[in-house]
Amino acid sequence: MTDAASADILIDTDVCQGLGYCERVAAEIFHVDDDLGVAVAPDLVTGADSARAAVAAEELCPTRAISLRLHMA
Repeated sequence: MTDAASADILIDTDVCQGLGYCERVAAEIFHVDDDLGVAVAPDLVTGADSARAAVAAEELCPTRAISLRLHMA
């Protein structure tokens, strides 16, 4: 579990296959764009709950397309 207050999110669209695992665990952050065929997310999420959800999505991503930079409070 993380104590981060916010997280920068980067999705490598060359690696992402749009499988939707991130969307399943953090639908408030991630969305698979049907037209692009990849996950999209804001560049930054704030709040400990959102940061934890982003970490869960990063850990679950089978292609490791999600990278985070966590910012502590």
